[in-house]
Amino acid sequence: MTTDSAASNSQMQKHAFISYMHEDTERVDQLVAALEAAGVKVWRDKNDLFPGSNWQTEIRNAITQGSLAFIACFSDATAAREKSYQFEELVLAAEEFRQHPPARSWLFPVRFSDVAMPDYDLGAGRTLDSIHRTDFFGVEHIGDLMKLVQAVAQLVGPSSGTVGVQSAPQVRYANPSPVTPEDPGQVVKGMLRDTSRDIDLDDFVMGIAAKTRTQLKDDSQFSVESTGARLDDVGVVHEAINRMAAYQQVLEPFAKILIVAGAWGEEKHAELWRRAAKLILNLRYESGNARLVALQQFVPMYLSYVSAVASVEKSNFYSLEALVDTPIRSVLGTDRMIAVLHPAYVFNQAEDWVTSAFSYSVEGQPVTPELIEALKTGRLGRKFTPLPSYLFTALRPIFADMLPDDDDFEERFDHAEALLGLKACVAKIETTDDGGYDSGAGNWSARYMWKPRYSRSGPDTHLADEYRAQGQHWAPIQHGLLGTRRVHVPGSLNLGEFDTHVIDEAIPVFLERHRFGY
Repeated sequence: MTTDSAASNSQMQKHAFISYMHEDTERVDQLVAALEAAGVKVWRDKNDLFPGSNWQTEIRNAITQGSLAFIACFSDATAAREKSYQFEELVLAAEEFRQHPPARSWLFPVRFSDVAMPDYDLGAGRTLDSIHRTDFFGVEHIGDLMKLVQAVAQLVGPSSGTVGVQSAPQVRYANPSPVTPEDPGQVVKGMLRDTSRDIDLDDFVMGIAAKTRTQLKDDSQFSVESTGARLDDVGVVHEAINRMAAYQQVLEPFAKILIVAGAWGEEKHAELWRRAAKLILNLRYESGNARLVALQQFVPMYLSYVSAVASVEKSNFYSLEALVDTPIRSVLGTDRMIAVLHPAYVFNQAEDWVTSAFSYSVEGQPVTPELIEALKTGRLGRKFTPLPSYLFTALRPIFADMLPDDDDFEERFDHAEALLGLKACVAKIETTDDGGYDSGAGNWSARYMWKPRYSRSGPDTHLADEYRAQGQHWAPIQHGLLGTRRVHVPGSLNLGEFDTHVIDEAIPVFLERHRFGY
């Protein structure tokens, strides 16, 4: 086969075409890594132009014959250039776009910085400003990126080919097919309203959980074995970013169920949430690549934060209790999830500079050798809560309907973290009181700890004040999250009372620990 025919054959595979300035290669590498983590075949010039080929012909063919999505990237570099091959690609894309049906998604603008979109005539009075764009910068850029990846993955579908990513592990992530064309959360909400559909509800939720478990067991997506390739420093950070993005995509259908469960589920549904969570959470490999084994902790952390935010918003804690008290297996035996859960465990096999570089990436900074060198030498400050910072950004899109206001979402997120931290502290005391192993999981770390306005008060003290004011009538106690119902003794007056001595013991420890930011 000739070089040109090989190239043409490659381009006939359906793909997403990426158009960009070469000054933006680092950000494009991150975008490509996220797309390939979702199983999307990506066409870009530096990977897909073969030596000796007619590059203009190959690019035209890649845009007009094989692309199911055209991703146009813009930045300060775009605005500063007077001539560029990218402009020729955009002219071709505009011509192609005008031939598509008006309702079809094909052209996806992406901005790497706050720049004006170029003025291209897309027909019927449309311009690039007429199309919803993705901003790959700012505090919500990861959530916006995931929306873009999901939209493109639905068009392009999983790739059967192999596409290389610089400084990233050569692992293929399959794009999971949607379990249902409907939103799983909306399906569950409808079933919760109809008591005659309890059997349907059980079947549907357990079906979603079983499909999620099957996807998590797929070694082509989530192997914890070493590939044998030695990653450079940038690749180590990208490995974590890619793996978490892949986990998040697979977990999202069940997460949407947990949002509805946290908001509207009743006590009678708690056992269903627990059985479904157990099916997903009791899947963990204890040996393999240390970094990938540790990253498995993202699964329970992600689901716990989802459930906690929804529960805090509606003051409904039955589903959260069912989730965090789910018995899971570990090297130490079987224990409640909350007793062995901690945000730092996701990175407990990574060096400090890895967690900090990951955090800076969440804030929108490219992961470069220069960034890593600055962290290693101390010229750039450390970051201490990488996972909570990631989750704050990652969860924002799926709570857009329940919490459309950003300030409201941040407040609920902060209080959810505090509640999880208090629950972990209670669980630690209960475990040690029963003679169990002190895993240290109660030493929670939270994103809000590093906010200056919380130096004297915050969601932690708010929780303590709520408990002191409401006592046994406090919803987390009434719903079984933080209290144990007393065994009623005939003739006594303790009917319906809860044993709260562990909470009384935990709160001073919880507040003292949070005051010093442990």
